[in-house]
Amino acid sequence: MKHAWAVPALVVIASTATCLLAGCDRKERATTYVPRGTQQNVDAPGLPDSVPGGTDAPLLDPSKEPAAIAVVRLMCADRADDAMAAYEELKAIHSRSHRMDSIFELAGAVTHDWGPRITFVGVRKGMQEQFVRYWFYRGAGADAQADYHHQRALLAKDAWCGGWNAKIITMPLDTAAIRRNALIDVFAGRRWFPDVILSPLKEHVKALEQDPETAADVVGVWEKAENQGGAKPVSDKVERAHRDFLAEAVADLCLHNKKELSEACFVELQQKHPGEYGQRTLDQHIGIATGDCEQDTDIDTARQNLRMLLTTAYLHYGLGFDDVASYYERRAVHLLALMKAIEGVDERTVPGFEQARQSTLIDIMSGIEPTPQSMREALEERLRKELGEAEFNTLLRKAGRVREAGTGQ
Repeated sequence: MKHAWAVPALVVIASTATCLLAGCDRKERATTYVPRGTQQNVDAPGLPDSVPGGTDAPLLDPSKEPAAIAVVRLMCADRADDAMAAYEELKAIHSRSHRMDSIFELAGAVTHDWGPRITFVGVRKGMQEQFVRYWFYRGAGADAQADYHHQRALLAKDAWCGGWNAKIITMPLDTAAIRRNALIDVFAGRRWFPDVILSPLKEHVKALEQDPETAADVVGVWEKAENQGGAKPVSDKVERAHRDFLAEAVADLCLHNKKELSEACFVELQQKHPGEYGQRTLDQHIGIATGDCEQDTDIDTARQNLRMLLTTAYLHYGLGFDDVASYYERRAVHLLALMKAIEGVDERTVPGFEQARQSTLIDIMSGIEPTPQSMREALEERLRKELGEAEFNTLLRKAGRVREAGTGQ
């Protein structure tokens, strides 16, 4: 047996803006899943015997595996067929070093939104966390990031309702109610937002109230938030996770070309937690918050992170996620600048951006970088269109020479 993750065709919504404002739920999916433990850990049918990169290429941390990150992005974009094809290939590449019994197990390992022992209460809390982030980005005016976290919440719901617990369908997860509860937590002060985010968010919610099509999504939030003003605060664990999110969001906003808003958020975050963030510059904070270049990162680790970021950028570019590709590219540029400041590093040994980018691209095309064939072919098809036949063929020849040598650039 093999997994089937199928969704009905997307319905064209007359007003995308209205859907984004309302935070529309997806339609129920017609899904068929294999219970955990029944899937044999074998190469996917139809794959060649020799998978680029070998069948035992290490997958030590799925959250830093470019192809795994791209699979989750495909899932969040409702591109089910593409996601499943890439998942099956990725599973074959890493079949001897990492078990991925279902696409949802992989998604949980990448996002950390749920674990192997997924529970109803855990999923409900995880969905609420994603909706807190959804409201943050609504306040920031960053609709694409808000929508991504909305999809992450729905992905957690999918994992519970069909992925591994197909028989447990008697405890429904009310998406609209969980989304409202997340907003109530913010307005009640149980989840702190910088004022530069909170004030626009309140105006956004007032606008939702005035629209008959979206009013139901925020009904009663002000009154319930006021009643919960003296409610028990969230646990230390939840508070820590929320603080970590805010730290990441500051970096995220800057890397998505919202530098002024990022700087304003960072100032408020430093004032709120001076002991933890007060001694950092924003550039240092971005390196630490993303994990790309922390205070104790050595040059070898930084080079590995650089390769991961550029590979992730290229895979998303090939799949048509241009904004995501640009985000990872900007992270790579930022990391290169930080690498020059690592203690004991000779700046002359740090590659230039174009050099690092072309080296990574050649390794993807040559198969030196273990990548699902479907993703590599999508990238090559787009490069052929964008670069033209002559320049693309030059890249192919370089990739062929690297493949024959069996080493990277």
